[in-house]
Amino acid sequence: VVEIPITAKGIELTNYMGRGKIFIVSTSLVEILNAGENVTGYVKIGTWETAYGGFFGTSVKNNYVEADSDRFYIRVTDGSTEKDTVTVKISTSSDPEHSIECYRMNQMNVFMSQSQLLTSINLGDIPIDEEDDGYDKKGCVTDETLNDRTHQAVPGDILTVKYELPGNSAEIKAEAAVFDTVLIADIIVYVLKEPYLDEGYKNSAGEWIGANNGEFDWEGKEQNVIFGPGIRSEEFLDVSQGSDEFKRGNEIISSDGRGWPCTEEHIQAQISRAKIAWAQAGIQFNVVGIYEFDPAIMGSPSIWQDLIFQMPGKITSRDLSILYTYLKYDIDEYGQSKSSERLNRKDVIYIVYEPCKIEESQTLYDKVHNKSFIIADGFSGFPSSPQCIHPFWGDNPEFMAFIKADTPLKGRALAHEIGHLLDRKGDDKTKTQSWWFYPSWTTIESRNDHKINNCRRTTNRTRQFCRNEGLKVTHILKRR
Repeated sequence: VVEIPITAKGIELTNYMGRGKIFIVSTSLVEILNAGENVTGYVKIGTWETAYGGFFGTSVKNNYVEADSDRFYIRVTDGSTEKDTVTVKISTSSDPEHSIECYRMNQMNVFMSQSQLLTSINLGDIPIDEEDDGYDKKGCVTDETLNDRTHQAVPGDILTVKYELPGNSAEIKAEAAVFDTVLIADIIVYVLKEPYLDEGYKNSAGEWIGANNGEFDWEGKEQNVIFGPGIRSEEFLDVSQGSDEFKRGNEIISSDGRGWPCTEEHIQAQISRAKIAWAQAGIQFNVVGIYEFDPAIMGSPSIWQDLIFQMPGKITSRDLSILYTYLKYDIDEYGQSKSSERLNRKDVIYIVYEPCKIEESQTLYDKVHNKSFIIADGFSGFPSSPQCIHPFWGDNPEFMAFIKADTPLKGRALAHEIGHLLDRKGDDKTKTQSWWFYPSWTTIESRNDHKINNCRRTTNRTRQFCRNEGLKVTHILKRR
């Protein structure tokens, strides 16, 4: 969108080519140009694919803005000024307005800016010079000051450029959408509650209560006593407090009770991180709902008892198919259907937050029957989608990812697993064309998106492939 007022300058010609008196005027324009310096109505958030010293390099080049294929420029045409430099104001829906300069080109009335770049929005909890929009690098200036060349945005924002005509109060502007088409995926989240052993407990009278009844029991439950430290109960694993051992309520000193292995705030924060990561692809996520799932470890049958790891250190298709069956029909630990329709959709990404704690010193078989869960030690998440990791899902199945509940935000595990579901591929061990959020290809412990060169990027190839795959093949992406 370009608004064009006519300036007061012009030349009057009489009877021009037999058409009578005309007035030839000079027009003032402000335009947004793409990397090819063609006028555009949309811009993309940069991937920084060429910003580093090699695909998985660690240092950022001085010319990372100019090198990015998603860069853009501002061009001003104004015949009413004799200055060599004009100033425009630039902003996005997510970034405040500030000024940049445009410089006179060889053409008499044309002015061009330096290359500009849209970035994902800042994390907000790290030093500003490590943020994408705020990164302190040679050739850049302080964020939101004159000639700051990076501007944070989210897909669907509007980029606005304003130019005030010299000598009068008239203002012209140009606008461009952030991505021509924004794609969105619905997310349904299951949270597997902290596990317990359904073996009952001994109350104050010495009676054994609650064994194999499919419910977590504690003394005073029938009288609406709130469960907490010091109260007799069945054994449970207080994952949210960092416990790695099953204990009864009267065996622990401090606890937040039995509940989710992580908070809803942590889940929402991971989803926000995924939105920031996939903004580079013009993809966003909508949370349909967050639901609790409460299986016991002991019971007949029991989801945990059924899960038997067949390969040391790995999750087999059999293990995940059992869990999938439970979640698919939302059945309880006794096989009774809860008549949920939540998992009947084919166009949704399902995220399962799982209270996993596995020690390498024990065999996986023993753990499954006693004190352990789904994801092997060292995994922050695990995807399941057709033609990807597990072919047992069959034709056109639901898309599901399992995430360790205690996975730190800075590792972007959810964003990584969503990548598997979008492109239906495994990790690229060649480290050349992976959608992995490079330049990090490190251990889980060292992944840290608090650094400008760690866990933040995807590639142009992956961006286009995931958009096409999700929109036209799997249909888990929809146009907003």
